[in-house]
Amino acid sequence: MEKIRILHVIEGLGFGGAEKRLLFDLKFLDRNRFDNYVAYLYDLDAYRETIENLEIPVYPLKMKFLCEIPRVITSLFRIIRENKINIVHSQLFWANICARIAAKLAGVSTVLTTYQYPDYENDDAKVYSFKRKIIDRLTGRFCNSAFVAVSDTVARSVKYNLGFNKIFLIPNYLNLGEYQLSADSEDRRSKLKLSLGIGDKDVVLMNCGRLVAQKKQIFLLEALPKILLHKQVKLIIVGCGPLEYKLREKAKKLEIERNIIFLKNRTDMPDLISISDIFILPSVKEGLSLSLLEAMYMKKICMVAKNETMEEVITDGKTGITFEENNYDVVVGKILEVINNIKSFSALGEEASKIVERRYNSSCAVKTLEDTYIEILNYKNKK
Repeated sequence: MEKIRILHVIEGLGFGGAEKRLLFDLKFLDRNRFDNYVAYLYDLDAYRETIENLEIPVYPLKMKFLCEIPRVITSLFRIIRENKINIVHSQLFWANICARIAAKLAGVSTVLTTYQYPDYENDDAKVYSFKRKIIDRLTGRFCNSAFVAVSDTVARSVKYNLGFNKIFLIPNYLNLGEYQLSADSEDRRSKLKLSLGIGDKDVVLMNCGRLVAQKKQIFLLEALPKILLHKQVKLIIVGCGPLEYKLREKAKKLEIERNIIFLKNRTDMPDLISISDIFILPSVKEGLSLSLLEAMYMKKICMVAKNETMEEVITDGKTGITFEENNYDVVVGKILEVINNIKSFSALGEEASKIVERRYNSSCAVKTLEDTYIEILNYKNKK
């Protein structure tokens, strides 16, 4: 039986949830049934070598400016034709637009888009303009066979804002084997703590995500001085983004620089999570955070801002703690309550780990993705 050829198109191969999800898909898709190819728009290539080591062809398109979109579409058209691609699967906005148009021009009728975020919800900063929504809606309607959403919240958002109906729910997931810490992990944790300046008496809070407004790291900085009045705490923030300078300046203004450890993108997330006591995610808008799933699987106490997506994953008082992000006093009180009773809250981590193992594992998600490819390809071939 001839294998199905899939071209995966994404904006970049830098560190991020969408990029890591793509890497997992490439690792676990059945190679006896599928041949994978990857093209990426921007010059962000942290995962490129890892993908090439899987013997998957990778095409960097080196786009720097939006005026280069016609060239990118032409390049994708050639890649599709030369490799006789059967399915084009894209994620992230400009990759979606370019991939859809290129597929249409190349005569590929089976096009799939993964939506990672409820992008058009609560967009106070007007990042996602009306024009952008129209482009997304029109190209999706005329080019796509179907869509993938990583959570129920994202699926509802896509249906409401873009009017798409054929949406498959395939949640983000973990390669659970990556989180089995070795026998020498205790020594490694001690060395890591020492290198980061974390003392034995420090309670370690951790946050991971892009440094952008919707992730609300600024909220954690503003809450920290009140927490420090009662407890010796270190806050680790992992990630890069446009707000890094602003956050560092805020830490200086609040005189909490010594209590905050800014780390850029890291490849040792299991070790970093292992040295933390509490994982905190105050994001006002999420798709399905991989870093949250990681912390849950590693049995950490997770505290998240109350919103639709988080409530799909975290049940307050059972698998974690939810909080109303706009009330500092209440949130600080909750954080202090957990800090003062970490052992009594540890059962939340135990239950959270079971949820991830059952719902967000690679075998379930990849099987669903493979079935989706077959279904949409067969549907198009019958038409």
